[in-house]
Amino acid sequence: MTGEVSSNQNTLDVSLSEYTPEITYGPGGIALSSVPLSSMDEFTISQVTVPVAQVSYKSPVVNLAIPSVQTTKKIICYDTETSGINPWESQLYVCSFWDISKPVNEIITFFGWEERKLTQEIADYLNEEKPDALLCYNNGFDQRFLLSRFMLYQIQVPGWCNIDQYDLMDILKKGTTKSIASSQSPGAEEQWLQFFFNESKPFTIDECFEGIRDGDLTKLIIRNRTCVESEGSIYLLFMYATQEGVELPGMEKPTAVNIEEAQTSNICAVKCLVCDAVNTVLCDSQGNACWRCMSIIPDPTEANRVKEVLRQFDITKVGLSTAKSS
Repeated sequence: MTGEVSSNQNTLDVSLSEYTPEITYGPGGIALSSVPLSSMDEFTISQVTVPVAQVSYKSPVVNLAIPSVQTTKKIICYDTETSGINPWESQLYVCSFWDISKPVNEIITFFGWEERKLTQEIADYLNEEKPDALLCYNNGFDQRFLLSRFMLYQIQVPGWCNIDQYDLMDILKKGTTKSIASSQSPGAEEQWLQFFFNESKPFTIDECFEGIRDGDLTKLIIRNRTCVESEGSIYLLFMYATQEGVELPGMEKPTAVNIEEAQTSNICAVKCLVCDAVNTVLCDSQGNACWRCMSIIPDPTEANRVKEVLRQFDITKVGLSTAKSS
């Protein structure tokens, strides 16, 4: 409809009728009205469901090493395992800590069925280490649970209120700028673990609780230590990406070249037979405990040394070739 309105008129009477465009779709969702008539006989016109494009994005990182980042603060990554989400109904079973300035095999885990004793050991650790900040994924839950136990058993942690509480979930959602508000979900910790490292947690929650019912905390401990490692590693990536002037002096999981250089310094990498975690040990050492499951790992030999321990990203799993992804 077109028309011209005179300068002294501000209304226009028109008559409208319903119009439905005639658009026919062919294979692949092609609008046949845009196809030249000469090629119309190439299509068999029938009822067609127009496909919706679906794109599944995966990290393009092929080899992702964890940077060693220096910080003026003493940041300890931690994670708790409990029987439920309400501190007044649930029990604390496991809690691991990792000072991210130290190697991952120095993760410390406290566990047990006697909650009062377990809480006291955790308090003793915090009182001795005096961290500047505690880091956890969904830290609001974990710090509330620990605080509830300190209060319940009247155990003193005098520096608790001076410890900065970092929530990795909050950081991944909106960085550290508190003025940013969003309705977007930060995602699950498992999704970030898969995205960055193409890894999954070793046991499901159901498998862990099956072990608890049998009186065994082993699976829960292994899962807990894996959570602490992944959370600390992700935070190190965040720090490296957002800080100026940081260096990358070493890798927690080195390449084969780094391993060859390390072996000249009497350092080896050996896999745990229980949980497959890679452990960095002295080549002539014996009786080493796995950092993840704390079981005794094999003594280093030429046959069982790991030749390549850098976290790998298998690009074939996402339907892309190296050429397409470059």
